[in-house]
This record gives sequence, C-alpha cells and structure tokens, in this order.
Amino acid sequence: MRLCVSNLELNPRRERILQAVVEKHIETAMPVSSETVAREYNLGISPATVRLEFAALESMGLVKQPHTSAGRVPSDMGYRVYVDRILKLKPLNPKELWRVRSTFQVRYGVVEDLLNAACELLASLTGYVALASFMVHRHKVLKELCISPVNSKRLLIVTVLSDGGALHRLFYSAVPIERNNVERASSILKEALCGLRVDQILRLRTNTIIQRLGIARQVDKKLWEVLCTGFEMIQKTLRLHGITTFVSSISPLLSQPEFADAKRAQALIEVLNDPPEWLLQTPLEVTTSAMPWTAIGVELLGGTAPPPFNMLAECGAVGAPYFVGETPTGAIMVLGPKRMRYGIALSVVKEVTKWLSASLTTLLS
Repeated sequence: MRLCVSNLELNPRRERILQAVVEKHIETAMPVSSETVAREYNLGISPATVRLEFAALESMGLVKQPHTSAGRVPSDMGYRVYVDRILKLKPLNPKELWRVRSTFQVRYGVVEDLLNAACELLASLTGYVALASFMVHRHKVLKELCISPVNSKRLLIVTVLSDGGALHRLFYSAVPIERNNVERASSILKEALCGLRVDQILRLRTNTIIQRLGIARQVDKKLWEVLCTGFEMIQKTLRLHGITTFVSSISPLLSQPEFADAKRAQALIEVLNDPPEWLLQTPLEVTTSAMPWTAIGVELLGGTAPPPFNMLAECGAVGAPYFVGETPTGAIMVLGPKRMRYGIALSVVKEVTKWLSASLTTLLS
C-alpha cells in the first residue's frame, strides 16, 4: 500500500522546509525546531515564519508534533514526498565500489553462500539489517488448482505448476466449513489464479481477486471467510515448497534510538527471526525492472498487522528484485528506522542487485 502524494502541491519554500525537517531528523533522531531550520538552512525567514509553515505542512499531513512545545518530525507521507520528489542519491565512493566488486568476484559454489554474502555486504555498507529471499518456483506458472474437503475441518490443497510439479498440503480449520462453500471458493480461486506466475500469486490479496473478477455482490460473509482461508492456504503451500529467506545480523538496527526500548527491540527480534513472507514482496510495478523500491512506515504493512509485526510501522525499507537471466528470482532489502538514509540505501541496493544478478546467472546457468 504505497502512500499517494501525486496530487499534493508544495511551493518551493515549504518543500525546502520539509527537506530540512527530514534531513535534520535523520541526522539527530530528535524533533526539529523552527529555530534550527531558520538558523541552519539559510532560508532567509524568521523562526516565526517557519512555525507558520510548520502549521501548513502539519495540516497537509507531512509533519507532526510529538508533544506540545516540541519541534516537528516527518510523517510517513512527509518521508514519501521527500523520497519521491526531493531526495538525491548519494553515489558509492571508490572504496565502497571496490567492496561490492570484490564480494561478487569470489566464486560461490551454492546459492545460499552467495545470498548470505550479499546480505552481509548490504548490512555493512548501510548500517541496517539486510534480507534476501530466493524462490525456486517463482517464475513458474500455476496450471491447476484444487481445494478439497477431507472432512468438515480439514482441507487438502493441490497445486500443479507449469513444469508438471505437484505441490500439496493438508490444512486444519478451527471451525467447520460447509462443503458447498469450499467448492465455490475452489472454483473462484482457480479462475483467478491459474495462468499466473507464483510470484504474482504471492503478492495478491483476497479482496484484489474479488475486485478483478467483479463478483463482490455474489460473495456473502461465509463464502468470503472460506475464500480468505483457502487463498491463505494456497499461498502457504506455494511458499513452503521453495522460498528461503536470509537475514544478516540485526544488531545494527537494535543500536538505533527507535529500538532502545526493550519491548520494541524484542518485537523486532521476533519479526526478523522469522520474517513474514510479505516483507520481501516486490511491488508489481517493478517486477520486470531492477530499479529499487522504497517502503515507509505503514507501507511496509500493506494494511494492519498484529503484534509483533506492527513494529514494522516504525521502519523504512529499500529493496529490489534480482534476476537470473531475465527471470525475477528473489528480492534483497535493507530494513532500518523510518529516518534511514534513503539516498545511500538506494545506491547500495542498486549496485548490489546488479552484481548479484550477474553472479547468480553465472552460477545457475
């Protein structure tokens, strides 16, 4: 769920003040005062005028005041405007470029070693946690699908991929499910999903399927529940048989002020010990492009999320798909606080993705 800022209009002065708030907050992790903006950013205006502009930016949802008498910090939307319209990438210096090249000039014997090396490289160059996913079945197409009731509380999911491989799994439901709703759900999901690649299916959500088929009025509450359950089971079946996640050391992220609180740190550790599958999902618009993407705060969640995953609303991420030949095969990502240095992270992820794709193509050819 990417925040929409395309219709938001900012005059040059407000854009410059927003830039000052974001960049100073990234540097200090503290609210930014009007005096600081007026003194350090050479805008030619008084602190009183900056406060008036703060109020305007706040009404637009771009900054917020943590508490009375405090300065301002960027909102998720403020970060999004900054990244999309203001940010300038910081090129890698010669030493950093040498580290990337030297990492991928090593001959790796297995995919796991290569992806672990890529994660450690990303983490060391950015100071954040790095993650990578690899999916053997990612580019394969779903040919057949069936959801069969074994009894009122057990469902069998069977999927057949384009290479002829069959994946199946037995699921247990906490509440009884009517057979006719299982059959209807199986038919709807088969129509919606067969012909799609596995990576596309893993990015879909149940409401998107209903909207695409135009059957919202035909779906009552009980059928909706079975559709949600069935689709979740299909995604779990596809993931179980071919996706692996790699995570670098998480200590750099725990040293950030945002996670000094023990409860927040514990929640983050829980999330990264077993990362949710949607965390590394590549947005649909970049699946055929190696260009990096960003996700900020609530964008990482794609909606609401239960504890401990709701902790990700305090984070920002930069990721990119990588390729074997021309086939998207996985994604890499750095995860940091929302005030992460996006310009550095974007440049690092772009460079590492390029070399990782080339190395994997050589290794798997």
